[in-house]
Amino acid sequence: LRWSTSFPMASLNLRPSIFQRRSVLLCVTLGYFCAGCYAQNEAQVQYGEPEGCGLEKQPAKFCPTQWLKTDWSTVQSFNWNANPNNRQNGYKLDEPQDTPCKSVPATCSGPTVYSCATGMQKLSQFTAGSNVIRELKPGSPAVCAHGNREFSFLARRGKSITKAIVVFMGGGICWDAASCAAQGGGRTISLDSLYSKRPDISPAVPFEIKEALGTGGQAFRLGIFDSTSTEMDNPFTQWSLVAIPDCTGDQHTGNRSYTYDPGKDETCQTVHHHGGVNTGLAMDWFFESFPKLEQVLILGTTLNEKSKATGTEGAVFWAKYIQDRAPSAKVRVIVDSSLAIFGPNWRQVMKDDPWGTANLAKTPPSVSNSGGGIVAQKQNSALVLPPRNEWAIGQDDMLSYYQWAAQKSPQLVFVEVSSIDDDVQIAQFEMLGGRQRECCMDGCSCKEGPSGDQLYYGFPNQVIAGVWQPWQHTTASPSIHPPAPSTESVDARKGMGLAGSLDWTKTRKIAVLRKHRQLEHNYRAFLVPGNRRGLLSQNDAFRTACPYFKPGQSQCYTDFVLRKWVKGIADSVILLDGLGNIANSSLVDADDYTKRVFGQSTCRACLDGILGAQSMREELCNTTLPPGASYLTVAPRFDTTWLALWSINSGLAPDMTPEGHIFRFAHEMHLLPGDSIKDIATRMGTTVERILSSNYNRLTHVHNHERPGKNAVLCVVPSFFKSKDRMGQGICDKADKSTMS
Repeated sequence: LRWSTSFPMASLNLRPSIFQRRSVLLCVTLGYFCAGCYAQNEAQVQYGEPEGCGLEKQPAKFCPTQWLKTDWSTVQSFNWNANPNNRQNGYKLDEPQDTPCKSVPATCSGPTVYSCATGMQKLSQFTAGSNVIRELKPGSPAVCAHGNREFSFLARRGKSITKAIVVFMGGGICWDAASCAAQGGGRTISLDSLYSKRPDISPAVPFEIKEALGTGGQAFRLGIFDSTSTEMDNPFTQWSLVAIPDCTGDQHTGNRSYTYDPGKDETCQTVHHHGGVNTGLAMDWFFESFPKLEQVLILGTTLNEKSKATGTEGAVFWAKYIQDRAPSAKVRVIVDSSLAIFGPNWRQVMKDDPWGTANLAKTPPSVSNSGGGIVAQKQNSALVLPPRNEWAIGQDDMLSYYQWAAQKSPQLVFVEVSSIDDDVQIAQFEMLGGRQRECCMDGCSCKEGPSGDQLYYGFPNQVIAGVWQPWQHTTASPSIHPPAPSTESVDARKGMGLAGSLDWTKTRKIAVLRKHRQLEHNYRAFLVPGNRRGLLSQNDAFRTACPYFKPGQSQCYTDFVLRKWVKGIADSVILLDGLGNIANSSLVDADDYTKRVFGQSTCRACLDGILGAQSMREELCNTTLPPGASYLTVAPRFDTTWLALWSINSGLAPDMTPEGHIFRFAHEMHLLPGDSIKDIATRMGTTVERILSSNYNRLTHVHNHERPGKNAVLCVVPSFFKSKDRMGQGICDKADKSTMS
């Protein structure tokens, strides 16, 4: 069921109600089409209403408006509804609210005096080509995470209104009471994650972003956002800009209020993960303002280099929806400083979908083509995220989402721009169960040199004027875990013992390589060494950074300097045939896997060491024998016998295998449409869990055994004693098991 209605502001009560128990959201339009309505019924999503941390139901209060004084650093609050002119009235609503606060649409602007007026202004009221950024407040039901701050987004009208940059700002993510806490400590939502002057107050759209309205503000005035530079320095200088902050900790995808630690006074937190609702309201304004789009560059990025915020994947999650709303436009997605590499505990913390991503659906009232006309809606055009039977945040990984989006909208292009030793990404990986350094084999971290050293550039001690150099900015990033004590993984789970299943470097390489292998026409990566963030939002990196220099020189390849490379992505052409399949592509290195993966878009050795990755024709079920090991001693780590390993290899005695020997640990099986991992496990005398374990964090990784993906390949370790033929008969029923142990 989907309801949409309007009613007087005075009667607003946004506390979750019985309707939400029935998976229905009573949505408030306030002049705009409701952005996030529950799309599933109770039989599909059995989530109850959050209990809340208050003793009784609270009436909704008005959100305090955050007022910036003329010095652009002093913050005050006032009640817009009660006294819009008295900005000295300190209206406080600091405690988290079980019932989200109410707000009304408004437009605020600078640059000399921060002033606000009721109602969201239309783009036609903006000055074309100016550097003035305006703050737009959609009003309820938009709200920040703790229900005590209003949500807003920013916009700037460029010289072109057919070309636009849409920015999904990282605001941090949270998944439990500790990470979603309202004050200090380990909370990661929004404000203190963004290098804020005010880390002590509840999550809100950061004041640092609002300070961009002032004449001295640097946000959205550097790098790709610079609207005053020449097109040589910034090819996007004439494009319009819409920036959508995240103050809900849910990657712009949430549509649920969730109570963490209910009943515990000291840790109870009710968090309104309404990022999808907030973004949907911003999207309504965007498409009303830009009806004739020709090019859209969707960016997921942080405020600046100092930002510690994660959560920029909203750019990826909203890409298909934006493409559906502008079907004739070139839509390209670039995520800056987030490779979406979550630790092994991610699936566990997301299993109950605390953000309510399954509830996020938005039905556009119409779909406009680039000429402004109305075209028929495509199937599933209402979906922001896939149906739960096709993808779910707690069951499937990001590659699966990329594949789903590319299958539905094959003209989309996804790009990741990142340094490889970003300490913010590593810290998030460790918080979710990973380790910065965990093994020393097959692409793992402990043999990697310091980022930015001679391995990558060849000039570790030479300062080159005017060229961005990552080694000048590399910082020591202390791990919360000690280095691995040996060459083997510290993860004792069988089948994972030699895989580096918890190692950051190995996991990062595998994640990027799998996307390259599965999305040849829809994915590209730009990887640089070092520990840098916000590559698109700073002048030096955007204008001069490149993955590596020409051999023996201190010069980049011209087409692989970041600004030119990004412009090439934005202008790339993907042609579809009559069936909607890709017929031709002008993307860089479109037809060459080796150049695409190991060419000039990737820093030297940044993806090296992964067995089977050098080409699409290599074997995938190999690993390296650690020092002092043999088939006899390694077999138990793969839950098999020495005879099984010896039988699929050749030429070596099982007890005299040389150190560093690369061997097959499993059979390589190519799945066909309709193949079931459960059926394969039964035939091979193993279990689904063992198959998933044997393939974990390898090129054959499968995140969800019910949806292994197109062209999936599995490494399967069979059991001689339990394997069955196609007739269901045991293959080795009469074997003497004592001779095979």
